[in-house]
Amino acid sequence: MIEVKSKHFPTVFKKIQKNKKKMTEKQEFLRKTSFRPNRFFYMVIIQKIITVTHEIFTKCLC
Repeated sequence: MIEVKSKHFPTVFKKIQKNKKKMTEKQEFLRKTSFRPNRFFYMVIIQKIITVTHEIFTKCLC
């Protein structure tokens, strides 16, 4: 059995747990808000469609 003689052990242990919780919260936030390649791909495709449609529409009006 390991005996801990430090009076600060519980405080240090709580800090470690708190930091772990903070890190997991940050990781969860980044996971949810990360810029996924699929989103980028669809954003580019949609932008291209809008641009081409706009060009066609402006040519028809002239």
